[in-house]
Amino acid sequence: MNNKTLKIAIVAISAIFTSNIALAEEKPRHGFYVGADVSYAKIKGFCSYLRIGAISISCNDYGIGFGGVGGFAFNDYLGLEAGVKYASGFDYDATYVRVLSPNGETTETGKAKVYSLSFGGTGRLPITNWLAITGKAGINSQQFLWTTKTPFAFRREDFSVKPYYGIGIEMSPFAKSRFSGLIEWSRYNGTAFRTNNNVAMNYFSAQIVYKV
Repeated sequence: MNNKTLKIAIVAISAIFTSNIALAEEKPRHGFYVGADVSYAKIKGFCSYLRIGAISISCNDYGIGFGGVGGFAFNDYLGLEAGVKYASGFDYDATYVRVLSPNGETTETGKAKVYSLSFGGTGRLPITNWLAITGKAGINSQQFLWTTKTPFAFRREDFSVKPYYGIGIEMSPFAKSRFSGLIEWSRYNGTAFRTNNNVAMNYFSAQIVYKV
């Protein structure tokens, strides 16, 4: 799935939950729920790190993300939520100076993947009986996996535990339906390269939620 296809998918999910608004009615919000999302993901800090010492570089800091959530809403306003996210598609080709190389330089190709497990609180501000502003914040355990193919195979994993937060718009346009939709931006902070370098993940997501 390329970036264009991903954008179309997010727009399509958004359209589903913004149609038939006239059928909406008040529904109870408390109880358990589960959800799944697809995201347009941007990694911050990866390409800037690779540019250090590079003669030339082509680095893609946009990718595709997928995720899932499960939570409990205490009422219309507050809840708890656990989630998982995965993002990939961050690849690069870079040329670096290498004194011991025959021509004085070497080309490196590689890619990165990011996994996150999160737990935190959620907030909800109803605007109408079918529309609300949402927010979330908590702690995420992030795994940053970096692999190279040339000039030699290399694999590095970095783990970090840092905050995450996000804000979104929830839509529940269907009367008596257990489904709702969420358009959300979120940021999951982390570190990588076995240093204090920040590797923040920004997700622009379309999510479908089902109230159990």
